[in-house]
Amino acid sequence: MRINDVNVQEISSDQIKEDLDVLVEAIKNTGTDYIVDQRVFNFDIEDFKNKLYKKNKGEYTVRNLYEVSKDVLPNKNRHTRLMEPKEILTNKTSLYSGKLESRKMRYDSITIKKNESLNKMLNKSADISNYKNDFFTSSLSNSANGIPTMKILEEGKTAYIKFPTFSINDSYKIPMSYFIEEIKDYDYLIIDILGNTGGKIEPWHDLMSELTSTDLYMEFYVGYRDTEIAKIVKDEALEGKATKGAPGFENLEFEEVQSLPKTMDNINQEDISKLKYYLKIKDKIEAKKENSFNGKIYLLIDNKCFSSADLFAHYVKYTKFATIVGSPAAGDGTGGIGYLYFPFPNSGFIYQIQCAYGFNDDGSSNFESGTEPDIVAARNKELDYVLNEIKKTEVSQKK
Repeated sequence: MRINDVNVQEISSDQIKEDLDVLVEAIKNTGTDYIVDQRVFNFDIEDFKNKLYKKNKGEYTVRNLYEVSKDVLPNKNRHTRLMEPKEILTNKTSLYSGKLESRKMRYDSITIKKNESLNKMLNKSADISNYKNDFFTSSLSNSANGIPTMKILEEGKTAYIKFPTFSINDSYKIPMSYFIEEIKDYDYLIIDILGNTGGKIEPWHDLMSELTSTDLYMEFYVGYRDTEIAKIVKDEALEGKATKGAPGFENLEFEEVQSLPKTMDNINQEDISKLKYYLKIKDKIEAKKENSFNGKIYLLIDNKCFSSADLFAHYVKYTKFATIVGSPAAGDGTGGIGYLYFPFPNSGFIYQIQCAYGFNDDGSSNFESGTEPDIVAARNKELDYVLNEIKKTEVSQKK
């Protein structure tokens, strides 16, 4: 059987049922997305499993497993997801060698067979010439859509940079640095991340470091469950492995959730009852230039801004680096550093499960509600709104 141009070996219904049992237990016992989905959607993964078994009457195919596993949790914006077969193939060396320090495949409380299922599942003759060690840059690193757009909207006054994604290679760095040097005395800069679903942290770290003349700092909090796998994630976070490749991240404190700051007065008590620990992380962005951009900065966001894109908006809001315009981001930025890969024992499919609960500054779930804009603007009218505000400011200054 072929799924998305990859040969997948058919297995028995009993083996597929075992894989589904592993998936359900993994999400139920380790997932933090699941904590929120239980509360918000009244979702019970055991009910999901029972209805599924009843519907299929014990007969399954690998394609059934693939289709069902793609759509387990009700919230569609999530790091908890099934990896596509081609994605596994492209990244198989890094996934199975442990080169991604905090993202080795493991699981507590379930016995998984010695994993050779990847070789069973994948066509050994498949082309892996596009293989890259870095999981985060493998799929979009060479996409033309990933290259930021940099242009002058009004000579000497207003400049514009758009990042459609943060899953890009380093080719943006030199052009961006030259562009910012060119516009550093402009009155306005508009940064557009509308529709950006995330990727790496480095692109917006580099952007902010080019634009600021003073170092920037942000603190945020991440919660963990009281399970063996959560302890692994926690230990690796404390050792700096979970934040490896995230420039500036420093782990400051590790405590039980009851000692979260009192200023976080919007914590959901139902969620917190299912968490055990929190990690306080400090992120530093060092200024690259003493004399950088001097004008006013706007950041455009919408409800597609997820993961790293949400964390960027979160950072901007925390530091008051720019005025944020648009609609609330999709979230899961502050919790996006704590997920692991879990192999299914028979089919070879791999599931990525979020094992960290990201907090907003007020204590609410960042997965549930992403970063709020400073100014709400209608969808697809965000840029028009900012340009109109700039015109109104210029008119008032002339009076």
